[in-house]
Formats: sequence, structure tokens, C-alpha cells
Amino acid sequence: MRLLAPILAVYVAVMVVAAPALAQPDNRAKAKAAFARAAAAEERRDWRTAVDEYLTAYELAPHHDVLFNVAVVYEKLSELRQAAAYYGRYITDAPDAADRAKVERTIDGLRRKPSTVTIESAPAGAMIVVDGERKGRAPVELKLPGGQHQIVAEHAGTTSTRVINVEFAEPAVVTLAVGGNGTLVVNSNEAGATVRVDGAPVGVTPWRGALPPGRHIVIVEKVSFTTVERVVDVPPDGTSQITAGMVRPLGYVDPTPPAKNLGILLGVDAGGAFVADSPLGFDVTFGWRSSGRRADAYTGLAFGEGGVGYALGLRLFVLTGRVRPYLGGGASLVTAASNARAVGGLMIADLGAGRTAWDLHLEGGVASVLSSDADGDYRVGAGFVLAGVIWHLRASAFAPATPGASPTGR
Repeated sequence: MRLLAPILAVYVAVMVVAAPALAQPDNRAKAKAAFARAAAAEERRDWRTAVDEYLTAYELAPHHDVLFNVAVVYEKLSELRQAAAYYGRYITDAPDAADRAKVERTIDGLRRKPSTVTIESAPAGAMIVVDGERKGRAPVELKLPGGQHQIVAEHAGTTSTRVINVEFAEPAVVTLAVGGNGTLVVNSNEAGATVRVDGAPVGVTPWRGALPPGRHIVIVEKVSFTTVERVVDVPPDGTSQITAGMVRPLGYVDPTPPAKNLGILLGVDAGGAFVADSPLGFDVTFGWRSSGRRADAYTGLAFGEGGVGYALGLRLFVLTGRVRPYLGGGASLVTAASNARAVGGLMIADLGAGRTAWDLHLEGGVASVLSSDADGDYRVGAGFVLAGVIWHLRASAFAPATPGASPTGR
């Protein structure tokens, strides 16, 4: 390594002579102080601090000698790739340096330093041949000089070959699969999750597929669930299986699906009358609403000719089994020959939990449901065909919706 005192003196002299080009006056002082701290850190073998301080000095007042010192300290840290990179920057910044050839030999020597290489096989126990020389049965650990090497695994009459390149004494792990493809089975507690193997999407759970034997990274993901990542070893001619346990992220709230507002009601109606002078009709209606897939049942009274129609209705929720009352109004026209009715207006639906909402309701129909005898008394007649439309306004009438509930709750 270069002597620190001469380097420091040269560095300060360069900063003074080249001050206009290299640094502002305040930066020169800061660079000198950083260089001195780096030199002191080297003396006490505090290599990491030395690197940081040298780099600080270089940023304040760049000079190629500082890059050389950074490279030397990275060698002390056994970070040989970084050391070679800064040696390279040194000869780039100083192409006419007297020691250029020596530094180039140093870079090449760092690249060729032996690396620890662990060689595995799937299945284990394959004979390992490196550069034509048998090294034993896997797993084996070898010291290989920097450069290219051919590795062959032999097992049960089959071979697998890999060419690797090791540099800068960096350790490496090599796995060679010998044999036919293996099978991977991926399941998840949430069906339909996307499966990625080594970064590529391959299907959705439950998934089963053939993969080359060896180690693979499997990712299982689905919208609104946490992503599961696993490292899986697939044996040759064998099967590996994983099950991804997917959960909702912390604080996740299910999105509220948009409510279907418009519903069509189709149904049948039957009714009759009992009083001749003031016809009193009654009916029972059953219908199906397309919105929300619900069945509705109503009952009510019609008073007089053209009098008040429905006064009370009862709503039955088929999917939930809950019954919710609502109120509606309308008009009926009852004569000796026919019954025509139009019922409409706003209905108040009880949503439970102290909440109510409005519905806009309209239905109508006609049929010959009443008949009269010789005395003019009205009697029970035929069926009544009914059609109607329900428009759910989704507005809470009296109380706010409870957290997490549907806007309509119906």
C-alpha cells in the first residue's frame, strides 16, 4: 500500500494548485479533513470507516490517488469485486499512471482468486466431474480458481452438464438435476389463485405440472389476499406438493358490491268481494323480484269502487329467510265485471338494526275477478295477473347504515 503521509501531502498540494477546477475553498478543507480521518482509520484497521471517509474526500475534491486507496481498503475487507472496480476507475482516471501495468495485473489476480464452490445433485449422490476430473459424490465442496469450469453430474446412466464462471473468490452453489422431470402440485385455501414458478405464471390453483428437477421459487397470489412465496425442491421422477395458506391483509375490509336498483316483479293475484252496496275486495299476491333474487308476498284490502288499494304488505327474503315489512299505497277499481288495479308510491322498508330505506313501487294488472248473483251481491271470482316494477332508492330514511353493511341491506 502507498505511504499515507506522502499521499496526504500530494493530495493537499493538488487541491491547492487545482482549486479552481477541483473544489471550492470550503470543500478543500472538508476533503483534507476526511482524508486525514480515513488515514487514521486505516492505522487502527477500521476498514469500513476508512472507505467511507476516502469516498467523502473524493466527492469533495476528486483525485485518482484516492480511488487507489479505496481499492486497497476493499481488498482488506475481502470485497474483491469492489476492489477491482476501484482499481479500474483509478487507471481510467489516470491513464498515464506509472503503475498502470502493475494495477492491471492486480485486477487480473483478484479475478482469479479461488472460490469455494458447493456442488449438489438431485437426487443426491451423483458422481461429480469437474474439468474432466472426478471429485466425488455430491454434495462436494471444492476450491476452484477464478474462470470457467465444466461440471458434470453422473447418475444411473444419465448425465447433466453445467458450465460456470467464478470470480473474485466469491462462493457459489451449483445444483445439477440428473433424471427425468418431476411434478409439482400447488394448492391453496383460496381456489383460483395465480401460480408463478420462477417468475412465470403457469396457471391457477389447484395446479399440477411437470418441472425440471431441482430448486424452484413458487409464488401464489390473489387479489385482496397476502402473497405466499415458497422455495421448493422438485425431485427427478418424483412429486413435490405445497399448500398456500392465504389470508386477508391486516385491516382489509371487503368492498361493498354495487346494489342492483331496478327489479321486475311478476306474480299472480286472487281476490273477492263480500258487500253488494259497498264492494270490499281482498287479495293475496305472490311475486318474484329479479333484483336481489327475492320472493315477495303481499296481502291487503281494496275499499269501494276506485277506493284505496293496498294498505299493508309483507316482504319475504328467500335468500336470508328474514321477513321485512313495508308499507305501500295505491288505488283499485272494482266493478261487477272486472277488477283493475294500479298500486304505487313510496314504500318504507325495514332493513333491521334500526335502519330503514325507501323503495319506489309501481304495479298494475286487470282481470275478471268479481261476479254478482241475482241479488247483486259480489262473490269470489277468477285469478288476477299482475306485473310491476320496483326501484330501490338505496336511501336510508331514519338512521345511518351500520359499518360494513350493504347500503340497502336488502
